[in-house]
Amino acid sequence: RSMPNAAAMVGKSATAICAAAMASEDDMKVAEDFFSAIGEVVIVNEKLMNAVTALSGSGPGYLFTIMEALSDAGVLAGLSRDVSRKLAVQTVVGSAAMALNKDLSFSNLKDSITSPGGTTISGLRVMERAGVRGILMDAVEAELPGVHVYSLPRIDPERRFHYEIDLGVKGPADRVEPAFARLRAKYPLEVQAPSSNAY
Repeated sequence: RSMPNAAAMVGKSATAICAAAMASEDDMKVAEDFFSAIGEVVIVNEKLMNAVTALSGSGPGYLFTIMEALSDAGVLAGLSRDVSRKLAVQTVVGSAAMALNKDLSFSNLKDSITSPGGTTISGLRVMERAGVRGILMDAVEAELPGVHVYSLPRIDPERRFHYEIDLGVKGPADRVEPAFARLRAKYPLEVQAPSSNAY
């Protein structure tokens, strides 16, 4: 089983995979290789797939809402919509790039830009009072019942691999086709147009 997210459309998916009862170690290597074509891959226990869906499957929706709020705040402060959007998006992109440094925790990164008596700590106090951390945690937890997992690999009796790709996002299949080009020579692939069922 696997759970990619909407960022697969731009080759930046956060995908989790887990082994089915019949899956071998080689099967998992194939699946990991396959999904690495559209982003990062982690392997989890099947019982955690709902948690993955709630976090990274729906996570882009949370982040888009946060980016929209930051952009609106910039407009409120006097910036044009275009400038505010560009700054909000690049702030998230740059922060994510910094977070890729596994030697630094999120707290370390936050502390590195939070000067004593500065504007950042003032803003963080407002966020803490509003319970932003708890709101995000509650949003993820609220999704746990009844979430769905997409993109199920199936194995035929000869154990040849076929994949039906349903990324669960809107858009034509030819947008993800380039990501699978290098894999077609290695595995027989069957690509299905993404459904309109968004996260």
